[in-house]
Amino acid sequence: MIGTEYCAVHIVLRFGRHASEEEGLWRAAAIMGFYDDGWCEDASTQGELRTRYFIEPTEAVRVVVADARKLGIVFRNDPLPIYVPTDGEDPNVSLPADWRQRLEEIAAAVPGTVSGYAER
Repeated sequence: MIGTEYCAVHIVLRFGRHASEEEGLWRAAAIMGFYDDGWCEDASTQGELRTRYFIEPTEAVRVVVADARKLGIVFRNDPLPIYVPTDGEDPNVSLPADWRQRLEEIAAAVPGTVSGYAER
């Protein structure tokens, strides 16, 4: 590590449904990229913390936030925004119809997070 700490700037929530699950029951994987604070240095490092499986979306975010804190990863944005891949613009990315509302609900349930699409 070039810098003195690892930091994260957001969480990406990837939604999906298992073929055997009922319609409307969405699961998600939460992904948090982190980087050392040695920006633009050739030997700086980065990593990714993610849930291994698609699980209940609020729990997915809660788990990566809690594990990041245990690992000492610093959140550069406070609160930490939650996004979806391609900002919901790609029709090939599977999202629930009410994904924006779901992100608001998840952020309300997980302290220190906010929907990346919330009006500020």
